[in-house]
Amino acid sequence: MRHSSDRKRYRQVSLYLATKADIRFHALHWPALLMSAGLEPPKRVLAHAHWTMGKSKMSKSKGNVVNPLEALDKWGVDGVRWYLMRNGGSLADDADYSEEEMGVSYRTLADQVGNLLSRISSPKVLGKMKAFEEGDRDLEVEERLSGLRKRVEGHMESYAVTRACDSILEVVATVCFNMRRTMTDI
Repeated sequence: MRHSSDRKRYRQVSLYLATKADIRFHALHWPALLMSAGLEPPKRVLAHAHWTMGKSKMSKSKGNVVNPLEALDKWGVDGVRWYLMRNGGSLADDADYSEEEMGVSYRTLADQVGNLLSRISSPKVLGKMKAFEEGDRDLEVEERLSGLRKRVEGHMESYAVTRACDSILEVVATVCFNMRRTMTDI
């Protein structure tokens, strides 16, 4: 049997994530049970909303569930992650799963982020790159990029994952627009 100091060392939870349906137990009863056992309760309990399908809570008995392995096979890990963060990352509001919206989300990721990466790393563009000069700076892009990290971190610290994704997409859209405008001769 382990000593109590071992249990305390392995059980240091600063954030406990629970569904909104079970928040009473996880925010009230579970911390009380932990304290009665001499263990530290979590410092913060975060309740997340539900994923629904057709605006109805997913349920195996209703048969309105998503097979995550099929979604991964069809959309890939990054596509599914992006969809879950972008569409279900508000945590406060229920998110409705939709195969059609998954497709829209996937195309947005591919069309905007993928297209940008493809453009800036293509041999055609890289072959025409010249030494950077001060006048080559795109001040609008630079301004947006300079504050991006702080905005994303702020959103993530307040568990506003969807807003963090929106901030990234805004910068990507600006960069793509400005690239089209300035790179027409490439």
